[in-house]
Amino acid sequence: MSMSDAWAEAQTAVLGSVLIDPDPTVGIVMDALRSEDFTEERRAVFDAVRSLWLERKPIDPVTVAHAAGADYVPRIREWMDRTPTAANVAAYCAVVREEAQLSRLRIAAMGVATAETLTDARTALRKLEPAMVDRPELRPVSVGEMLADFLHRMEDKTPPSYLRWGIRKLDEELTAELGDFIVLGADSSVGKTALAVQFAWTMAASGKRVGFFSLETSVKKLTDRLVAQRARASMQDIKRKQIPDRDMQEIVALGAGSGKISLEVCECSGASVSDIRAMAVSRRYQVIFIDYLQLLDSGGKERWEAVTEISMHLQRLAHELGVTVIALSQLTTEKNNKARRAPTKDDLRESRQLKQDADLILLMSLSDPEDNESSRWLRVDKNKDGPQISVNLRFDPVHMDFTAQDSRAFDEWRRRKRPKFTELPDSELDAKDQEVLNGFDRARRPE
Repeated sequence: MSMSDAWAEAQTAVLGSVLIDPDPTVGIVMDALRSEDFTEERRAVFDAVRSLWLERKPIDPVTVAHAAGADYVPRIREWMDRTPTAANVAAYCAVVREEAQLSRLRIAAMGVATAETLTDARTALRKLEPAMVDRPELRPVSVGEMLADFLHRMEDKTPPSYLRWGIRKLDEELTAELGDFIVLGADSSVGKTALAVQFAWTMAASGKRVGFFSLETSVKKLTDRLVAQRARASMQDIKRKQIPDRDMQEIVALGAGSGKISLEVCECSGASVSDIRAMAVSRRYQVIFIDYLQLLDSGGKERWEAVTEISMHLQRLAHELGVTVIALSQLTTEKNNKARRAPTKDDLRESRQLKQDADLILLMSLSDPEDNESSRWLRVDKNKDGPQISVNLRFDPVHMDFTAQDSRAFDEWRRRKRPKFTELPDSELDAKDQEVLNGFDRARRPE
């Protein structure tokens, strides 16, 4: 039996099941299938059943034939005779959905194969994206169903699996999960890319399939930062290609264990949301990072219009695919006012749509706007499912990573000494200074 024959037989069985035993079969079918899942011959009967169902009218061979048209009477009888049982209707629906999706993919792929220009090919490729997502039609859920599902979830004692950030306060307070749209905003040169790389590794190490889409930074530079963070090699040694043997051994060990980390980096200058969506589907990513969203290609004429469209498409991507999207964003800075207030979600550049669409917004800023070497504040400025918290982060320029710290102890030490402590040899530190630094080092060790 060919694939088209299988599709036709499954459609016949679905419709026959509804006509043989409409209660509860019709509810299962309406939940699983859409009109476009049926070929033209059978679509009219499905639409007739759906119309009767929505109007809460009786469903049987007579009422369906009346709604679809008298010409369908012989076919309705035939389909009922050919249906072996209504008990397997859920399995029939699965076959119809799969075959319908395959048919749509073939048609869209043919459009790409026969395109005469690159523009035509890209247009046809965009039509492939909806066909790649097996998404059932939206349906209302009653309060009873909602509460029954809630009780079922509460009875399952398996601990919830939320995203891991590698920073204790974030891990304890944030309940971000797959399908969330998250924005990480910061001004230029504050360190949002380095922090994103750190987050991406932590999430991949926790078992998630992570894709990092870089529209600005090359793969080589991101690799340098990753090696500095994970192998504890000096960034300056990496840049000068003068890595000590002990650090090189750590890098080799990092490479040996990298097979357990599902993290991929894609250098994609000029990419669109459609390009990233297609890659996320094909590579089966669970979390994707986008650095940064204002660089994504869009058809909008004005910048605010383009970023608004990008934000809406990224939110849809996250929710429809069940993929967590963590999009980095620039902030709109005030000229000649470096010592201004801490940034808020209203400062996300070029679109207020971002603050509407995001499930979670993280904003990073310098604790001292006049000093680029000061600690950073990472503030949760929007959190749909929890508190708005702040974490003070020490930036280590040698290893390009961030560590949560007690901001009061750090600021007190900086006010007293204000040295570039990462450049001081141990012999130039007094005992109290060394004790403070040892405390910072202990805080940054893996927990």
